[in-house]
Amino acid sequence: MGPVINGSLIQNLLHSPSHRMGESIELAPGQILKGRVLENLPGDQALLQLGKVKVISQLEVPLNAGEKGWFQVQSNQERVLLKMLSREHTLGLSRSSQSIDSFASLASSLGLEDTTENKQLLEQIVKEQIPMTKGQFQQLKDLIHELGKDHKLSEAIVLALKRQIPLTREVIQSLSTFLGRSGATNLMEELKRDITELLQKSYADSQPLLEKLYMKLERLLQNGADRIQSGQELAKWYQELGVEWEKQLGTERLQDGVSLKSLLLQMREGFGLDSAGKLLQFITGQQLFITPTDTAFQQFIFHIPFFTQALSFVQLEGKKKQTGELDPDNCRLLFYLQLPELGNILLDVKIINRIVAIEFHAEEAKLTSYLQGFKQELQESLQEHGYHLSSVKLLEPQVHVPNSNLFPEKLAVPYKGVDIRI
Repeated sequence: MGPVINGSLIQNLLHSPSHRMGESIELAPGQILKGRVLENLPGDQALLQLGKVKVISQLEVPLNAGEKGWFQVQSNQERVLLKMLSREHTLGLSRSSQSIDSFASLASSLGLEDTTENKQLLEQIVKEQIPMTKGQFQQLKDLIHELGKDHKLSEAIVLALKRQIPLTREVIQSLSTFLGRSGATNLMEELKRDITELLQKSYADSQPLLEKLYMKLERLLQNGADRIQSGQELAKWYQELGVEWEKQLGTERLQDGVSLKSLLLQMREGFGLDSAGKLLQFITGQQLFITPTDTAFQQFIFHIPFFTQALSFVQLEGKKKQTGELDPDNCRLLFYLQLPELGNILLDVKIINRIVAIEFHAEEAKLTSYLQGFKQELQESLQEHGYHLSSVKLLEPQVHVPNSNLFPEKLAVPYKGVDIRI
């Protein structure tokens, strides 16, 4: 598959405003910010410039006016307490060099190696205003040491922090696999081939488990692909996949009492199949992306198994109502689709007070004629459910560049300017 789908999806996730609103700064304990001391005040306090905001804070160690550096929020109660992590020395450096040197000093103060990957990771953490505890920094160091230098793993680490998920090896690898270039159906086909080879060899003791797993894969592949026609069928497919397996332990919600995840866990020991491990990571990654967070802003990612050789996702964003449920009257859906006939499509659906605006970002010009006949049917269908269609737009990429992210850069900042009212 081309990188267009997962490239756009990952950028949307990394830049989603999980807790950032406008130019304001919500100081949270553990958050790291770059700042400059503007003026010293009585009582070990100082006026600091943090980004575009001025803050009066108490400093752990007195600093001189004009000093710059990296600060970490220690407390945000009655008085904001900041701790300087490292000073910034910029004399004689160009602006670009200052930025590089700045993150290098931050990495050093946190005990991280001065590598490009580590500096880019810290830059993303600071940019997204992600608070981190001392324990999380230790977990971060351990992960980097264990998993090595990998840009994709760095993306997974940032996403885990944004979603308040523990930084463990399993979590990071699962998120990375889920957002990789192989969908569930491709991973299932690969595992089927490996199981076929095992069954042809002498594995008498394990044959019942292998056959049961093979049949489960067959059923999921047959019920997926182009056979899913409704949300209920998709929910059932997910149930068999095992995204709610932990909740279903001891219940009879599955027809055969076994999910794909439970079978994969049973065969994890003894075979060492990379394909089984990858599929298990994919399922765990899906579970993590549909788990609600404690924040008001919610974001969920669902893999859509529409076509065997395609990788498609839907991203749901919105704010929680007082009941804890996502507000269906004010939300946003982003569909990242790979379609055999129409190619790569990004479908952006904004819903404000049940008024729906849709934008198609597509590679194929022939989508224009298709949408003309589709609009009336869509409008009637939405009206049946109490929604009003205000507009349908088709936006084509300005330049066609093979094997690259074809969607406009503005799509990397979802939800900006969308007013969700509760």
